[in-house]
Amino acid sequence: FCKKKKYKLVIAGSNFDRHSILREKNFYLDILKNCYSKFDKKFYQYKKLKNEFSSYNLIDSSSLVVFIDSALGYQSLARNNKTLACSFRSHFVKNKNLCFGWPSKFAKEGPFWTNYYNLNRLNNKLSNLMKMSNSTWRKIYKKYDKDLLIYNSGNELFKDCLRKLN
Repeated sequence: FCKKKKYKLVIAGSNFDRHSILREKNFYLDILKNCYSKFDKKFYQYKKLKNEFSSYNLIDSSSLVVFIDSALGYQSLARNNKTLACSFRSHFVKNKNLCFGWPSKFAKEGPFWTNYYNLNRLNNKLSNLMKMSNSTWRKIYKKYDKDLLIYNSGNELFKDCLRKLN
């Protein structure tokens, strides 16, 4: 999709030990090389996380975040970033706890998520989200945000709870 539409694919790497980072980077590079006979590195970037906040900078600066069952993906949604959740694992491993938005109950597919793999539908979702204005995105996301992770800048809600305990 990225190559066809001339978008840069940026993979948010892990911040584990050097050996794990290299193994993960090679894993993605091998997949991309196998997918395209003429793989061009200008369409791809592997971003090693530099510190605990670099992943947030990355998702906040992205045109579209796409994730499979990751906390960072749900945090991207909570931060109101245009995001597509691909919760495919739920279908393949037959575990409903991996369905989008669990423990909340969502349809198997929605405007910014899917629980099963269908290439045509996935391409349509990616295209629609990339073309969508930020104001339209916010309206659509607002319909579902109460049942998902919330973002609270500065953790004020948590701090307020702690103050009430004193």
